[in-house]
Amino acid sequence: MAIAVWPADLPQEVLFDGYKERPAKVLLRTPMDAGPAKVRRRTTAGIRNIQFVVEMTRAQAVIFETWYRDILKDGSLAFEWVHPRTQASCIYRFTDNGYDISLVTGALCHVACYLEILP
Repeated sequence: MAIAVWPADLPQEVLFDGYKERPAKVLLRTPMDAGPAKVRRRTTAGIRNIQFVVEMTRAQAVIFETWYRDILKDGSLAFEWVHPRTQASCIYRFTDNGYDISLVTGALCHVACYLEILP
């Protein structure tokens, strides 16, 4: 089965406001009885978290919800899309937070996406 892609009918740019990216948590810290904790790298293939907002029309929001529900099986499957900052192709998967939709005007919605970038 081929990996899904971000729909071409949806906006391809994210808003600056609301963009957040966190590095992967790949370190293991072990407290010591005395002195600083020992720290070691647990893995080299960590999952990075990213969240952003995409401005969509109400019709595009319906396309997004259908894609999320039917193609991504309620966000359980991964998809490919360009990284908003680096423009490199990445594989994403929605976190447990999924997404939020808020109305901005009668015609526009903001869709906040909560994703993890897979190694």
